[in-house]
Formats: sequence, structure tokens, C-alpha cells
Amino acid sequence: MPDIRPIYTPANVTFAYQLRWAMTLFINGNRPPIESIAPVTEALESDGIRVLSHRYSEPEMLQLTLSTLPHVSPQTIAQRVKGRLWYAWQSLGDVSIEKHYALRSYGTQDRETIEAYIAGQAAHHPMATERASNLFRDVNFIDESVHLDKPLSISRSFLWFNLHIVLVHAERWRNVNESIIGSTQKMVRCVCKKYGWRLSRCGIVADHMHLSVGANVSDGVQDMVLKFLNNLAFVYDMKPVYMFSAYVATFGEYDQRALRRGE
Repeated sequence: MPDIRPIYTPANVTFAYQLRWAMTLFINGNRPPIESIAPVTEALESDGIRVLSHRYSEPEMLQLTLSTLPHVSPQTIAQRVKGRLWYAWQSLGDVSIEKHYALRSYGTQDRETIEAYIAGQAAHHPMATERASNLFRDVNFIDESVHLDKPLSISRSFLWFNLHIVLVHAERWRNVNESIIGSTQKMVRCVCKKYGWRLSRCGIVADHMHLSVGANVSDGVQDMVLKFLNNLAFVYDMKPVYMFSAYVATFGEYDQRALRRGE
């Protein structure tokens, strides 16, 4: 039996992305001067992590806002940020970083706004016939049992990792085949179940789809999107119906305006 090689790979898929995080670390001992973080921000760039802002909100609490490239997972963020800070502070005497932390995804809009937008996709893209309109109203769904406002608990740390994914048909080809649309929805749900992702909203229309998904600490955005794209190819007999690109953005309970007001 021949090997089934992925159609969509890191080499051929491009991303439009806005991946942002608010991170809280807890410091013991002497509090390092805030300017000591500057060389750490330069080193983190090579890890695909950019420090947007940093401050002490309390003597023992360091808060950072970050942006990341699509291949970076929350696990990598925690390891690299804490590791590089620890290394930079070794010459400053009695100082240590607690193992636990809080990492929260955020975006330009908050969770309620994003999820309401995805839930309304069928209404945003009305079809020419009642049959087609009903098809997309029926295939889209809201899972009320999924609460993306709740964090994952990881060894006394807390993670909010919510992702808005948009996948588009090549050349904006419009599909209204009831069987294929149903199989597309089923495949999305199967992929999420297989990898332990929490699918909260699914907005499928004729030429694209929107998803709101809660992911895990070891998940990289790039890898998640490739898994969706390659599994969806099975619905179309291994044809690359979807574009070799995706839009991805983090979101959470707070948007970037709220975080800026808190600085």
C-alpha cells in the first residue's frame, strides 16, 4: 500500500495571523530591575516569540504581553520565556521564578464577539434558494457544553488557548452539495475529538468556514491548521479544495484594548 503523504505542509501553507498572549509569572527573592528584561526580549525573537510589553503589577508578579509565530505552542512559550529570564537573572543574586504561571490568549475582539460572529455565518452569507439557506443553517452549530472562558489547569498553572480559524476554498469555489457539506462538518468534529480540542462554534458556508476552538498546551497553531486541512482533503477524495493558506487569531475574555487600559 503506498504511503499517504500530507497535501498541506509547513512548506506550502502560508498564514495570516494574529497570535497574542498575556502571561503572568511569579518571582521569589530579589526583584530584578525591569530593564534587565531587555536582552531577554531580543533572545526570544529567535524562538518566534516577541515581547510587546512588560511590567511588575506587584513586587512578585511580572506581567508580559507577547505575540508568537504560528509554529509556537503555549508549552514553548512557557519554557522559553521562563528559561531565558532565569538565565539572564542568575547574576542578580537571590531570585527565582515559580514553576506555576498563567497564560491567556487574547485578540482584537473578545470571546463573546468572536463566537457570536461565527454562530451567525449562515445569516451573514444568505443563499439564493431556501434549500441552500436551510442547509447551512442546519450544518452549523453551537456546542453549549464547551466553555472557552474556563482555563485548563496544568500542574498548578492555568492556560486559556482559544483560536479562531478561517479556511477558504480555492478560487472561492462555492459548494452546496448536502452530502459533502455534512461530511465536512462531521470531519471537523472528528478531528477535534481525535486531538482533544474543544470545538465551540462551527460556521460553514458555501466557500469557507469559521471555527472557534480551545486547544491544549502542546498544540502549535500551524500544526492544528495542517491537521484540519489534510483531514478535510479526505472529504474531497484527496483533492486540495481548500486554499494553501489560513487565517488564525487568538481570542479570549479580554480584547487588546482592555489589556492596554490595565497597563
